[in-house]
Amino acid sequence: SFLRDADAVILMYDVTNTNSFSNAHSWMVDVQEKARPNVVVMLTGNKTDLVEEGDTQKAVPQNVGASVAESYNALFAEISALTGAGTQASCISLVRALHRSEDEEMSKTRELAQRLADGQALDSSMTVDDRSKATGCCT
Repeated sequence: SFLRDADAVILMYDVTNTNSFSNAHSWMVDVQEKARPNVVVMLTGNKTDLVEEGDTQKAVPQNVGASVAESYNALFAEISALTGAGTQASCISLVRALHRSEDEEMSKTRELAQRLADGQALDSSMTVDDRSKATGCCT
């Protein structure tokens, strides 16, 4: 799956089309099932320019999109790919979230490396030496 190795996923729907938005739920489930546990997800409503020009009614209110994103612990943005409105802010938000995620992963890695170097337990009941003895390895 193309999601397996992704660091971030941007799911985009059309703010003028409720059918497009209703697909976002299944997309979020796919991401939860197929992507890494710490992947950064951003739900993005697009085509805000159509609403601003008055050509089309907004079918998906911003608070509804934001609420769905929040329920999946995802970032949220509304943009216009045509005019560029909101795109820079959404990209900055995504990059910041990626940096936070990377920092958390590095911290966990350093902590695990230190525990291994100190011979501390990898789980609550065994030390590194206990594990090698239990498996018959390295004796």
